[in-house]
Amino acid sequence: MFPRKKPVFFDPHGHRARLLNVVLALAGVFATAAVTVITIGVLIAPDMSPPPGRTAPLSEAGESSRATGTPNEPPIASGQIHNPAPASAGAFRLAFFSYDDEASLQSLKLHTGDVDGLILNWIHLDDATSEALNFPSGDPEMLNSLARVRSLVPKAKLYPSLTLFPERMSLLLDPATREGLAASVAANVEANDFAGVVVGIRSVPPSAQPVLIRTIASLRRTLSSDGRSLILSVPEEVSTESLAQLVPFADFVLIRTENESVMRDTTGPAVSQGWFEGQLLKRLRVVPQEKLIVTIGSYGLDFDASARTRRSPSSAHGISSANPAPS
Repeated sequence: MFPRKKPVFFDPHGHRARLLNVVLALAGVFATAAVTVITIGVLIAPDMSPPPGRTAPLSEAGESSRATGTPNEPPIASGQIHNPAPASAGAFRLAFFSYDDEASLQSLKLHTGDVDGLILNWIHLDDATSEALNFPSGDPEMLNSLARVRSLVPKAKLYPSLTLFPERMSLLLDPATREGLAASVAANVEANDFAGVVVGIRSVPPSAQPVLIRTIASLRRTLSSDGRSLILSVPEEVSTESLAQLVPFADFVLIRTENESVMRDTTGPAVSQGWFEGQLLKRLRVVPQEKLIVTIGSYGLDFDASARTRRSPSSAHGISSANPAPS
């Protein structure tokens, strides 16, 4: 005979079964009540979508996210775009060119089909007379470089560059001096068949702002009479208020957005996204979009081991580092 096995579940009076049934019934009641409450809430909730035909303003859209950049980059400022360019407008591609830097010439040879114009470092002011002179005046090397440039990009428009430093404003107080400068620039531009001139400005004291405005206006008036263009080159230091007074006298405004790192002494990107976008939005407050030219690219910078001392490597060092000699 086999021994009798003990039952696995022994509940002769049914107490545990009744208790389990009560628990399951209560759980079902609570679940049904929760589903009912949620369903009623969805059906009677108010409509949160905007009325037909109305677009919610940006202020109601909440704070937009921003790409992560360097820790010291400023927040992206809000701005408004004025006079948007027509959709058919094409891009005008300019490049900086230095006649005494062999790397500039080599780079131009690689990108002859990618540029519509060149900005040349070929004009400076004479400290005594405030006249615009070739830099350096009559240098055969400069003239030879100009001929090589024109042979490489015969259809490109060429723009010599002229910088008006704050310390020169006192020399331009006299209207005759300003007119002489404009005439000197126009003569230089015409003699070399340039398309115009790029005038670099800096931040000046409020007392010197009227002189700067009159100088730019005089240059524009003289150049435009011969069909030449005036392009303002504006660094980050120039305030929006100052720029707004100069924009009407410029054919184009070139904002220097190619290098943020000159304003700091630590490692990081040449241009962080937040800083670049902030510069665009800030300048678009006062510069019509069809006049705006942005700069992109980077300059070679190196730092020591402590990331505190900044150095500018030579072009030769940069080229050799990018193309190491085969071992």
